[in-house]
Amino acid sequence: MTSAAANNPQSLVGVTLAGVYALDRLLNEARHGALFDARHIRTGVRYAVRLIRTDAARRTALVDHLKKLATVIHPHLVVPHEIQVLPDEQLVIATPFLPGQDLNQRIAARGKLSNAEGQAVMRQLASVLHALQQAGSSHGNLSATNVFFCRHDDLAVDSPLSDGKGTHRVVLIDAGLSILDGNTPSSADDQRALGRMINAFVSDLAPGVRHVLERTQEANPDSRYRSIADLWRFFDEASSAKNGPAAKPVRAVATTVVPSLKFDPKAGGQRRRPYILGSAAALGLVVVAVVAILAGRKPRPPAEYFGNSPAVPTEPARVDAGTSAGSPGTGKETAMQDSASAPAPAGSDDAPAEPKAGKGSKKKKGKKSR
Repeated sequence: MTSAAANNPQSLVGVTLAGVYALDRLLNEARHGALFDARHIRTGVRYAVRLIRTDAARRTALVDHLKKLATVIHPHLVVPHEIQVLPDEQLVIATPFLPGQDLNQRIAARGKLSNAEGQAVMRQLASVLHALQQAGSSHGNLSATNVFFCRHDDLAVDSPLSDGKGTHRVVLIDAGLSILDGNTPSSADDQRALGRMINAFVSDLAPGVRHVLERTQEANPDSRYRSIADLWRFFDEASSAKNGPAAKPVRAVATTVVPSLKFDPKAGGQRRRPYILGSAAALGLVVVAVVAILAGRKPRPPAEYFGNSPAVPTEPARVDAGTSAGSPGTGKETAMQDSASAPAPAGSDDAPAEPKAGKGSKKKKGKKSR
């Protein structure tokens, strides 16, 4: 590659770099090199190919940083697919070509992010920066131009970053390019850049959230949060204090609640099961109570029991009810005693039913007294 072609990146369109990447069009040209839309000549897969001219020391530092970065596997991080040094010492970095737009382009097209969108972006960026920090690395070049909204079709629109037809996933691209400017990437710089972006591009932030983000802008790195995880924890607590512990995006609630009520028969059965068991238990208690009440009640003896039982004689009971021993009593009571001792005439309805043996014994007693 001639020096004239290196100074005029547009003239490289149609050229195949390293015998692998056919440059189809120029996407961008900046201080960090020229960016091309390229195609792999053997697979046909599209790549974003960056061609960088720099000195040997910075090139080596950048390659070492990218190698360490490539060991981190995270859904919100785009790592290089291939790194090559051309014979003229230019560096080629190939990454997957992603459909979508960066944060600057999104803000220009739609305006500032809503509070719900800002929380979703903060959550995803903090997640990937935390993973880099855990691996002993960092992005080092965090800005609105390399926060990329990658769109994909989705079955359910349940994210604040959805547009009704698909969902956007926030990814970080172009990590480590600040090394070309002579900077050393650090997690403290990532934290400061993240706080600055959220504060500038998200509308309707609560005072508590802004207070959390202000700490990320401290000049002394030791005065900032100890880690990205701490930053996220304080940010989430401040956001929950404004929205309430149960507040959630409306679209997310709709997509998670409606299926469980209408389309999941197992979930419906699980909801009905406690009510069925409770009803059965209550019915069982009622049956037990009724049985206990019926068992406690004694049946009333029949009328014949008092007339035929030899253990309960009728005559002494009538005497005790009328008078006590030694008292004169009334004429009515005396008549009752006489009628009780005298035999009842045959065919009388008032006579008590007595066995024949009892009648014979009374007649014999009468003859002896005469």
